[in-house]
Amino acid sequence: MVQVWHILTIAFLDSAVEAFDQPARRVFFPHLIERGAMMSAVAMNSSIWRCTRIIAPAAAGFFAMAYVPLMPMFDKDILDVGPGDMGTLLGISGVGSLLTTI
Repeated sequence: MVQVWHILTIAFLDSAVEAFDQPARRVFFPHLIERGAMMSAVAMNSSIWRCTRIIAPAAAGFFAMAYVPLMPMFDKDILDVGPGDMGTLLGISGVGSLLTTI
């Protein structure tokens, strides 16, 4: 059972990592980009981060992993197997994902 302190701990750890991660990323900009292109590079980087926060969840909800919440319905109504087989079905999708990366 998830409790409030679990969420607060994860939020704290995530923030602690971000406190070091973001400044470290910003330090690399002057070494990678010419000084005259710095404003455009920073603007492009910011827009990419903002766009991924808008587009990625929408794409994930529309294409990727949409079958996982529906798996109990597939398990019972379509495939007519028991709840123990749902883990097998989800495991097979993991195996398929692994095989496509090889």
